[in-house]
Amino acid sequence: MKKTLLGIALCTGMAGVAYADPVPYIGAQVGYSFTDLPDADITTAAGQSYGFNKKDDDGFVGEINGGVLFPITDYFLLGPEIGIGMFGYSPKYSLNALGINASVKYENDYYIPLVARAQFPINDDFYLFAKAGVAYVNGETKENIQGKSFKQNQDAWKFTGSLGAGFNLTEQFSLEATYTYIDGDTSGKDIGNDFDDGDLVLQTNNIFVGVNYKF
Repeated sequence: MKKTLLGIALCTGMAGVAYADPVPYIGAQVGYSFTDLPDADITTAAGQSYGFNKKDDDGFVGEINGGVLFPITDYFLLGPEIGIGMFGYSPKYSLNALGINASVKYENDYYIPLVARAQFPINDDFYLFAKAGVAYVNGETKENIQGKSFKQNQDAWKFTGSLGAGFNLTEQFSLEATYTYIDGDTSGKDIGNDFDDGDLVLQTNNIFVGVNYKF
């Protein structure tokens, strides 16, 4: 009899885990984004070096996303997530020396992250989460050299990863803070090589606060 009751209890527990309802959700977040533009300069035949001015390498970023979390255990949920984000700034190089008036502007317009999200409940109120996957980043470069303008579309698939924490405000709404890294070009050599290939995107670091809604 004891063995029978124990078997029923184990089967019931296993069924509870296996058939736990998935948790669909949507979210919106806003924050601050920055990129580390490499130094760039030009050197004359006489050995004089003139550095390019750098500006507008940080600013607004926003993202909306949605996904489904599947309870693996009481303390671990896992599922896919997709989103779309927009950058609100355009890093720029400029030079006005040696009779040269030139500028190059990089516009990372939007990105689409495709990631796996792992979530770890700490208690009824707090949870931690991590994301990893790829992001499609689309943008444009604009050159102005001696009054002549050129532009080229730029796009590439890059690694992206996130770490964050959340607080459950209600059963449906939660508040989240997230750090998101999107890989990209960070060196002058990479930027020079990728510029003409049409796959130049800048590495970005993004800090968000946002709200999630669970269905």
